[in-house]
This record gives sequence, structure tokens and C-alpha cells, in this order.
Amino acid sequence: MKTATGLRLVALFFLGLVTGASVTNLITGRHLEKAYLEIQSLQDKVADQERQIESLQAELDLRQESLVKEIKIHVLHDEKYIRLEIEDFAKGMLQELVGKEVENIDPILVSNILDNRVTEIDKTAYTLRVKAVLVSERILVYIVPDDDIKAGQYP
Repeated sequence: MKTATGLRLVALFFLGLVTGASVTNLITGRHLEKAYLEIQSLQDKVADQERQIESLQAELDLRQESLVKEIKIHVLHDEKYIRLEIEDFAKGMLQELVGKEVENIDPILVSNILDNRVTEIDKTAYTLRVKAVLVSERILVYIVPDDDIKAGQYP
């Protein structure tokens, strides 16, 4: 009888072991299924956000293409020193336009900022005459300085 009782105990032990493993498998399986579904959901969200980032990046690239990136001043004068001084003066006046949208910049306004402006270089006053303005990613301004005014005689 001892062997039959022992066999019953061993059989009950294995039956409990198999039952416990089955219950654990069911519980773990549900958790794994929930985790898998959560992973799928998060991967879908990541894919959507990556598409949105790409779309916004493309839109940003288009906007950046239409921004003023450089100001180029051409001074029509014989003396290089005078040209450089007037270029620096004019660039300083227009520097705030860098980074602005090209569509929002009026060429007439750019011309009015510099046209008839007086600057003094080596005790000679120069009146700037704007001959042409081109507004794109690079603002081009062509200036002819008049040096007919002596320093101190202009208003």
C-alpha cells in the first residue's frame, strides 16, 4: 500500500504541476498578448509621427528657401575705399531684412530706406542714389553716391 499511496502522491504532484503550469501559461499568455498589442499600437503611432515629421520638415524646407539669406550692395564709384564704406553703411541699414520672408519685402521700401540717405566719409558727405533693387533670397541693391556736399553743409 505504501507504493500505491506514494504513486498517488507523485501523480497528484505532477497533476498539480501541470495544472499550475497551465494556469501560469494562460495568465502569462494574456499579458504577452496585451504587451504585443501595446507594442503594435506604439509602432503605429511612431510611424504616424515619423510621417508627420517628414511632412513638416518638407514644409520647413520650402519656407526656408523663400527667406532672405544675403544682402549684396553694389556701389558704382571709382574709389574702392568709398565703395567699401558705403557698402558697410548700406548693409547695416538693411541687415534686419536677413531671415525675413521674401514675399513680405517690398522693393520700394528697400529703395526708400537707402535712397537720398546721406553718409559722411572722410569729411565728405555722400548722398546715396538707389538705381535698382532686386529682392529674392539675395537682396541686390545698386547705388550711385553723389559727393557734391561737403561735410557739415547737409541738413
